[in-house]
Amino acid sequence: MSHASPPPEDALLPLLDALRRFDGAPPAQGAVQVSSAQATLLTAVATSQGASLHAIARALELAPPTVSATVSRLEDAGLLERRPDVHDGRAVRLYLSARGEAVQRRLAAARRERAARLLSALEPEERRALVDLLGRVLTQGGSGTRGTPSPGSRGIAGLMRRVRSMLSGAA
Repeated sequence: MSHASPPPEDALLPLLDALRRFDGAPPAQGAVQVSSAQATLLTAVATSQGASLHAIARALELAPPTVSATVSRLEDAGLLERRPDVHDGRAVRLYLSARGEAVQRRLAAARRERAARLLSALEPEERRALVDLLGRVLTQGGSGTRGTPSPGSRGIAGLMRRVRSMLSGAA
């Protein structure tokens, strides 16, 4: 008696969950502890030093109060700085502190190392094919358009949001 394979959508969801757990692996011994949400925010600020809180919130597709609370925790930890906007006295700009830059570099290096370890099970051409296919999923996102994924759509959580969105649209 043969069992039919589950539809690709059903087979993909546990894989996405496993990737999210893999991407959120604990930091190395002695490293600063930051949540995956905090790491995502550090990366967003690192790529957009001096951006406003609202711009970071838009890029991450999050509500400004959510980002503000995380910014406060990172600021308390000495990883992030709020500086006044030189053109608008009411606004603030976000910057990584020197410590935040060091933590973000270590987090990025650890993520690259985990990604390399994950891809090491594949041949070089299979690695490229996997990355190309995931890139296509992220840039199309079920919308039928191609382009660069928004910062909020990057990473495993963004991939999961896009795939789930595609699946709900197909249902």
